[in-house]
Amino acid sequence: QHTDFLNSLDGNVREVVSDFLSFLTEVFIKEVDREKKAGYIFSSLFANYFLTKASPQIHCIYYPSVASEYVASNIACLPQTLDDFFECVDVKECLCTHHNGAKQWLSRRLAEVNNVNANAIGKIEWQLHISESEYQELKKEYKFI
Repeated sequence: QHTDFLNSLDGNVREVVSDFLSFLTEVFIKEVDREKKAGYIFSSLFANYFLTKASPQIHCIYYPSVASEYVASNIACLPQTLDDFFECVDVKECLCTHHNGAKQWLSRRLAEVNNVNANAIGKIEWQLHISESEYQELKKEYKFI
């Protein structure tokens, strides 16, 4: 479909649209220094536009995770999209770590919610899968909030 669309355009327009789509793709898949947030400026601008101003409305943006070397994916959406189209059925807290040289993330489940009740704001009951002391050590080591 992409090629058919481009081929239906006038030569000069096709070149501009093709270059723009290449640029748009590049801003979502380029590696960015996490210490220099300015590297996210174009992907942030495009995401903001597509999620808040585009017509017809776009509800989510799905793109590869550069930080995980494309092993995982990211989904960007507005809170209202989650409220309108999704239902929370399960909540788990995991610690994901990436070891030097490995292409995959390791995940360790720390806790999960005993029951999911969207109306129980501030009253969530967690069940730890590790000891409280181990949880506190991990929290300190990885600077959890």
